[in-house]
Amino acid sequence: MDDPLSFSDDFDTEPSLLEELEIYPDRIIEKIMVVLHPFRRPEHSLDAVHLTKNPDLAGPILFYLLLAVCSFLAGNKPHFGFVYGVSVISCFTMYGLLSLMTSHTVFDLTTVACILGYSLVPIVALSVFGIFYPLRSLVGVTLATSSVIWSSMSASRLFVTVSGRMEQQPLLAYPCALLAAMYVLTVMF
Repeated sequence: MDDPLSFSDDFDTEPSLLEELEIYPDRIIEKIMVVLHPFRRPEHSLDAVHLTKNPDLAGPILFYLLLAVCSFLAGNKPHFGFVYGVSVISCFTMYGLLSLMTSHTVFDLTTVACILGYSLVPIVALSVFGIFYPLRSLVGVTLATSSVIWSSMSASRLFVTVSGRMEQQPLLAYPCALLAAMYVLTVMF
């Protein structure tokens, strides 16, 4: 008799836990590589298709957690609530701004959160560097400035690639730079 509460040890056909949660590490690495090339021409990339068809939140949550942990390990106050609060507010604010700037609905909230989260990679690298080297020096300020520029260029490039309006990149780079500067100030102080 087949009891529905009986134990089955058929683990070979079971999907892995990451697949059940729809977390794909290879896609996370691909999206990181997209952010690591901020000067790639948007017309020749498949970034928009890749990000809009498969927006995930596992990578951005991981990067926000890494940012807060590295900031804590560098000797700063723990900013877990601040990092997550600013990330949620910035996602809603950027979603509203993008909705006002485009005539048709291209973005959804998960795509905006995905782009903002993955564009945090240079700032996370800065926070890892800040564990081993003090960022309140000339080298630290130079790296902080370059990570703000890198992060804002990556985010604005991805936003204009998704929307298809290349002329709006400077308009989108400004709020992205303000957001990145806020995170960098959290890492530095």
